[in-house]
Order: sequence, then C-alpha cells, then structure tokens
Amino acid sequence: MTLFHIPFGSVHLDRGMEAVVGGLRRSLEATGYRVTVPSERPDAPVLVCRVTRMWFRSNNWAAPIIFIAGEVELTLSLMDPSGGTIWRQAYLRKYRDNGVSVSFERAVSHSFNKALAAAMYDFAGTEFREACCRSASQDASANNAVR
Repeated sequence: MTLFHIPFGSVHLDRGMEAVVGGLRRSLEATGYRVTVPSERPDAPVLVCRVTRMWFRSNNWAAPIIFIAGEVELTLSLMDPSGGTIWRQAYLRKYRDNGVSVSFERAVSHSFNKALAAAMYDFAGTEFREACCRSASQDASANNAVR
C-alpha cells in the first residue's frame, strides 16, 4: 500500500438490482415477450438473473481527474417450470474511464446497460426464443410468456 492507494469501504448504489430487473423487463418486452410474475403463470419459464461478479476501483491520485475501472458479470438462466435450466448465458462487461465527472454510479450503470443490451440481442435470437417457446409449448397461450 502506498500513500496514493488507500482502500476504503463499500459503495452503495441508489437503485441497485431494481434497475437491473427493470432493464431486463424492458429488454424482454422490446423483443416481443410478455413478462409476468411467477404466481400469474406457473406454467411459464422463469428468467433468473445473478450478478456473478462486480468490482470497481477508483484512483484519485490525479485529482480532480478520477480514473475508474471495473467490471460486471450477469448470468441469466431460463428455467422451465420444474426448475431445469433450458438456457443460460453470462454477460461480462468491463468499464474504463477517466475525467472530472466520472462516478461509481455512472460506471456501474454503464456496465449493467451494456450487459443488458447484449442480453436483449440474445432475447431476439433463435436459441433463446426456441428455449422459451419450447418450454411453454404445452399451453398454446403461453407462447412468449416469461416470468
């Protein structure tokens, strides 16, 4: 440890997972899925989101210019009604920036948004759609329902 690198405690984000879940909902709806809560559709697949990695580091030694680096990894799993995994994908997004107005909030938000954009691309793809619709195919009205 040097005088220029002093570790400090946790950083708490204002919206946390609420923003990630909202982003997932918007991404699914934008690609044609109807999002419900599990109690409304027990026969529909469930999309599970786990933050499997998240770290950020700030270097202030050139203040007022701040250097922030970090990464976020989301793992999304589509589970069938019996709990089996029918689709899974991890999204790792790195962040590097510097400037006077950079912040942890901006860095984390940017990283999550990049991961969600990649997920949205996959939601529109054949592999996810087939996994989702195949799981819901026993009930014709359940097509494209994700809870």
